[in-house]
Amino acid sequence: MLTQLAIMFVILTLVRSGQLRASRWDQFEFAEALWRISAQRMKVKVEHLLPLSSKTKGLLSKLKQIGSDDLLFPPTTNRYQPMSDNTMRKAIFTLGCGGNTAGNSKAGANGFRATASLILNEHGFKSDAIERQLTYQKRNGVMAVYTHHARYTEERTKMMQWWAHYCEDV
Repeated sequence: MLTQLAIMFVILTLVRSGQLRASRWDQFEFAEALWRISAQRMKVKVEHLLPLSSKTKGLLSKLKQIGSDDLLFPPTTNRYQPMSDNTMRKAIFTLGCGGNTAGNSKAGANGFRATASLILNEHGFKSDAIERQLTYQKRNGVMAVYTHHARYTEERTKMMQWWAHYCEDV
């Protein structure tokens, strides 16, 4: 059940699996519907604020009932260590996405990010908001100077709510 919720959480928030596996309850601001990941934990070393959709908040409620006091996704063997990086990968492979059959490519939890980027771009969301949600760095040095502090919070909040509904309908 915890692994299933972890995969759903990755899909709905578009975070990297490592950020998810080490997520802690004190990072969440429930009244503001935000997940705050410190700069030290981010690949790009910049604090990341993630707006939470109503679907994601529902997952948090389920997790609160079965999770630990500190980590959202601890393994059953040690409640003080993050879930293994292989746990979600193995579950996804078990679903038939291991790349072992013809016409079936190998998939992992981080692959949902690329798929979401494609779908969100095709549905007209601003690329800057999508890139900020995915914590991609601007490759254009001039643009990066002007946009690295932009959060696009309002656009991202609408986008993530739309994304949650999209995922539910697929």
